[in-house]
Amino acid sequence: MTSLERLRNKYPAQVRGRAPYPMEVLTAPYYAKTDLVASVYRQSRRGEVRPLNPHPVWSAERQVWEQRVVRVKPLPPAWRRPLLIGMAISSGFGIFAGLAWWILTSLAALPLSLLCVFAVAALGWILRAGRGTSVRVEQRTSVYVRTR
Repeated sequence: MTSLERLRNKYPAQVRGRAPYPMEVLTAPYYAKTDLVASVYRQSRRGEVRPLNPHPVWSAERQVWEQRVVRVKPLPPAWRRPLLIGMAISSGFGIFAGLAWWILTSLAALPLSLLCVFAVAALGWILRAGRGTSVRVEQRTSVYVRTR
């Protein structure tokens, strides 16, 4: 058996060798072909990938749509998105805490106590007003059936 015959009988994953470019295969299930096309188009517009074939190909072995692309721009690190979300949340809390600290430190003892008294009174008034507006609805239904 020659090396060419052995190569012909092997699966593609068993063939060793270097590709001339870093290629990726983007996949999608049967019902998401349009999502795959839109994703590849969006990434190619941004300059992140370059599609090797214009349309996705159905892989009968794996039961998915496949589209081969060349990654032009490397993917961002996985920790970047959670870091940005955490920084946005913590900066919002930090700004709120800073404003609260500035308000409390700018007030003297007497105005601060008056502010607290009015806040407690307003909260009590809101809670009391909220209880009085509830309406109780009662409905009685009776059905008379006459049989002959």
